This record gives sequence, C-alpha cells and structure tokens, in this order.
Amino acid sequence: MMNEASEPGIVLSERAIKQRERILEAARLCFVKRGFHGASIADIAEEAGMSPGLMYRYFENKHAIVRAIIDRQLESGRRVLEEIKSSEDLVEGILNAIERWRSGSADQMSAPLFLEISAEATRDPEIAATVREADSLIKNHLLGAMQRTAVSKSIYQDPRRANARILLLLSVVEGLAIRACREPELDTELVRSALTKLIAGMQSDSGAAPANE
Repeated sequence: MMNEASEPGIVLSERAIKQRERILEAARLCFVKRGFHGASIADIAEEAGMSPGLMYRYFENKHAIVRAIIDRQLESGRRVLEEIKSSEDLVEGILNAIERWRSGSADQMSAPLFLEISAEATRDPEIAATVREADSLIKNHLLGAMQRTAVSKSIYQDPRRANARILLLLSVVEGLAIRACREPELDTELVRSALTKLIAGMQSDSGAAPANE
C-alpha cells in the first residue's frame, strides 16, 4: 500500500506537511551524527519522538528519507551559489557562504552531509545523476560570477580555460566548507587573504591554471 506522501496527485494536509518536516529534521540530525548508513529508521523515529510505524505513513522507507534530505541539501547549495553569483564582491560572497555552512542550521548546506552525499553518489546511480545535475548548475553559477568579476574577459572565451578555473574554485570552496566545520577556530581573515590572492590570480591571463592550457 502506498503511503500518504506518495499517493499520485494527492495534496498533503497541513498536518502531513508538519509531520514530514519533523521527520526530515530528525533524519538530518541523525545523518549528521551517524551517516546515512549508520542511522536507522528506529534512530530517526526516536529523534522525531514518534513510532517507526507512523513514519511509514509519510515515507515509504529510509531510502526515500535519504533522497528527500539530499534534494534539500542540494537545493540549499544552489541557493547559496546564486547569492555568490550576484554578490558584488566574490570573495565576501564565498566567505558568507562558508560561515552559513559552518552555522549548522537546518536550512543550510551541511559539510558532514555533503560528504555523505558524495559517498552515496559513488554507490547509487540515481543519486549520482542528481549530484551531477546539481554540479552542472553550480558550475554555471560560479562561471557567471567569475565572468562578471574578471579583469581579462579573454579567459572565458576558451571553454577549456574557463572550466579549469571553475573546477579549481569549486574545489577550493567545497574544501573550505569542510575545513571550517572541522576547524571552528579557522581564521576568517587568513581565509579572506588566501581567497583574494587565489581569485586575483585566476582572473588574470597569467594566473593560476593548469600548465597544459
């Protein structure tokens, strides 16, 4: 029998929406603590303060909960990258994003969950496809931000040169988000200085880029 949340065309009641939110927040906390595979339905139910049986009214199984969490995390990441793209100062936009990720609030991308999603994408083709789609959108947002702030526009006329710089910047941003969570005392001014120098170099014809460009 299909659960309440999966009936085709059904409009969820306000109570059902609240119950789903309650389950997803409990799942988020459990997955941060124990990982996707370490956290059980029983763990999530206990965190949510409800019975495992009641949870199945709203989600077919744990995999459905994992997918919902992944979708939310990726959507949060896309929103942040949109803000970076429109930021007047690219460095400050990245620093603001890292601070929000470090906050650990429910509506922000979580570095521990980012690592879980990355690992799960190596095992689940469906999740891998979702992550690839999100990556493509994120790279486009970063490309827009880099193009807008570049001193030399010629860098972005060659797709290979442009993609090399976007890949480097994306790797740096993802790495800093993880580092900020592992190292809460990370010096923001040190990160700002390093990012400023890195991006300045990337934005010039002679800047940081693969040697075989």
